[in-house]
Amino acid sequence: MKNRAARILSLLFVFMLSACTETRLDGSSDASLRSSVAKMRGSISADKRAQFDHALLSIGFGSINLKLLDKVGTPEAANIGLSPSVLLALDGKNVAEVLATAEEITARRKEVEKIIGLDNISRLQQKKERHEAALAQLALFEVSKASFKLLPQRYGRPKPLIEMTVTNRTNHAISRAYFEGTVKSPGRSVPWIKEEFNYSIPGGLEPGETVSWSLAPNEYGPWGKTEVPADAIMTVTTTQLDGPDNKTIAASSDITSLKVFTSEDELQLNQLRRKFEVDAKQ
Repeated sequence: MKNRAARILSLLFVFMLSACTETRLDGSSDASLRSSVAKMRGSISADKRAQFDHALLSIGFGSINLKLLDKVGTPEAANIGLSPSVLLALDGKNVAEVLATAEEITARRKEVEKIIGLDNISRLQQKKERHEAALAQLALFEVSKASFKLLPQRYGRPKPLIEMTVTNRTNHAISRAYFEGTVKSPGRSVPWIKEEFNYSIPGGLEPGETVSWSLAPNEYGPWGKTEVPADAIMTVTTTQLDGPDNKTIAASSDITSLKVFTSEDELQLNQLRRKFEVDAKQ
């Protein structure tokens, strides 16, 4: 019995001694941490070292070149600077504890990333809904006819003329309407003219009213300087509507506080939905 007890005490002593002499990181200073990290990396296998290096990066080594840690005492390694939080996070830890700390930090970062991701999804979704509502409102200001021509003048350049018929199917009186006009020949991919223009409506246009306009754009701008063939067709898109108080009711561009929802926004929204497994209906 005495021999058995002695062996047990001996084993306990060896275990306690090995625990006391186990390599641990010293975070008392940059230099001591670099030295202890290099020592620890040299004492573990290549596979374990790769996990260890990845854990160090997760904890906060950032873009530090871990290869410099093998050059402790050189001017290169001396330039490595570590924040106090990194020193504190690593101080006194062995390899297993470093790996566990890295896993914990990674989990917390993923939680924060998800919170930010879900917030961005909500923001983009609201932006998309506002944009689609604006486009629906703009579509109610219907342009049923549109044409463009250049009228010859006795003197000087031809006079550009835009003729269009519009119907206000919105629930608002409109004081000014903004448009994008495109003049293009059938079969051609590049338009002759693609310009924005707007019209301040005398007396406004009440809901349900239809009116025809003859507008004379600046003859010294693209409308008057471009030679347009007879087969060219004009299309007009409503881009903004102002109400009776001159405040914007709806707009498709970012010239107002109602920002445009771009294809890049759509791509980002879909990527975030897939990443965080959020249904499009949510």
